Order: sequence, then structure tokens, then C-alpha cells
Amino acid sequence: MGGERLTVEVRDPFNNMVKERRVLVYGEDYDIDYIQGRVILFDPLPSTADDGFLVSYGTGTAGDEVYLVSEYEYTPLGADFSDLFYGGRASAWIGQNVNIGATAIRDQRGLIDKQMLEADATVSFGGSTYIRGEVAQTNGDPYVSFGSLDGGYFVNENQTPAAVQTLIPTGGTLNIVGDLTNLEDLTITLVTRDPTTGQQTGSQTLTENTHFTLNGDTIELIGVYAGWNAQIDDAAEASEVSSATQVGDEVELLVNPNNGLQGELGYRLEASVAANDFGADFAGRATGYFEHKDAGFAGSGS
Repeated sequence: MGGERLTVEVRDPFNNMVKERRVLVYGEDYDIDYIQGRVILFDPLPSTADDGFLVSYGTGTAGDEVYLVSEYEYTPLGADFSDLFYGGRASAWIGQNVNIGATAIRDQRGLIDKQMLEADATVSFGGSTYIRGEVAQTNGDPYVSFGSLDGGYFVNENQTPAAVQTLIPTGGTLNIVGDLTNLEDLTITLVTRDPTTGQQTGSQTLTENTHFTLNGDTIELIGVYAGWNAQIDDAAEASEVSSATQVGDEVELLVNPNNGLQGELGYRLEASVAANDFGADFAGRATGYFEHKDAGFAGSGS
């Protein structure tokens, strides 16, 4: 109770871009019945807003769309506690001059598990003069990026190595997004589907160096699956997948990185000197640092 956040958003009806946002205030803009889960607005909320155009299109409700967005925390009965976001930090002083700390964050929501581990130490020389060092490593999806071909009106998410990729066998090598060679928790599954209904008829989890080879951003089927193409050609191929797989079924490869891409260690060393800590008659500070945060993620691709 009391943890909700209500916002009114005005969005472009074509690309869903938020053009205006206003946070509502409890007691001034709305009331809420926590037992029934009902929100009562003190003023009517229109479905559209004036978009500023001289000529309207469509019906009398044309214009920018208005949304009431509600964010709140809850714990449902039978909640899946394996799908959580959690973390913590601990730090302590050793004597009066040394502080050590550590931070851990894990996000199990969505397809890719993400994790961040960090450790730091600070040595204080009295006052505001100190030296601080920090190391951290992340595990997740560093390649989420967005692109637009029209100056930002429509924005699309680009494909990322830390997402399931669907490949169609061609009888030769296949290219994937990103270099997944060093990924420890990689699963590649061969799936067959009915060409009419699209329903899955069978699947096999492949083993590296037995069923496929992975070299940088290139996968090649070997062993019993060597030379397979986009469909099951004969009964022998069908028997390698499942009893329900038929000749003519479509073939796919699902490349799933599971826990995402693991980065190298990033680090930062910082030093700060305060003038008045050394008897100066003026207040001044000089701070410098060196850091390495372009971690060259395992699996980085051009």
C-alpha cells in the first residue's frame, strides 16, 4: 500500500513515442481502493489529446492517444521466486583509514540472466584526500542497441548476440550475430516443424564438437547432422530427431546463449587531493583517475 505510481502519458498514435508525461498526486488527482484494486480519478481522463495539427484525420477521437500508466509492487500467490531482481552492498571500515566494500546484483527476469559483481577499497589520508580502487564484472547482454532510419520517428531494437537466434540450415556454414566462442552456457537445439501448421514435431539438443563446431560467429553442423538443409529429406534424417518428425518437415537451429555474455574485468583507480588537507589557505581539489571499462566482452562482434 502506498507504493503505487500513476502517470498520464500522451503518445504519438503512429509510433507510440511519449510526447508528454505527468505524474499524478495521491489525494489531489486520484484516490485508490487497495482492497478492490480500483483507482478513482478526480477529473475525467480523455482518450485523446490535441496533436496540434490544423487538419484532423479519421473520427472525432483523432489526435494523440492518452494513457493512464500504473506502476506498483505486489507479491501474488504462487509467485515464481526464480524470476527475481535482487542485490545488495556491504562495506566496512578497517581502522580509521581503510574502507572495503562489495556489491552484487542479479536479474533473473526475461530470457537472459544478468549479473554484476563489484569490489572496491578506499584508503583515506585524512580529510578529503584519498585513493580508491574498484573492480567489477558483468554478465548479461551488452549489445542491446536501437536504430532509426527516419531521424528517430520509428526506432527499432537491433538484434543482439544475447538473444535466441533462429537459423535455417543450408548444408554449409551458418553465420550468427556476435562471437559466442567463449560463452560457457550455450545451448543449440535442432527443431523440426510441420510445414503447414508450424507446430513443432521434434527437437534435439546438439553437442559441440559432436554435432556442431563453433568458430567465432560461424556454426557448422557435423556428424549425423552434417549437410542438413532447410527440410527433412528422408526417413533416416527424420529418425535422428524424433518419431513424430516426418519427411518434408522444416528444420531450424535455435541458438540460445542462456546467461548472456560475460565481460572481462573492468577496473578504476582514482586519487583525490584536497589542498586544505596539507595546510593550504584555500579550498581546492585535484582528482584524477584511470579506468578500463570497455571490457571487450567475450562474444564481442563487429
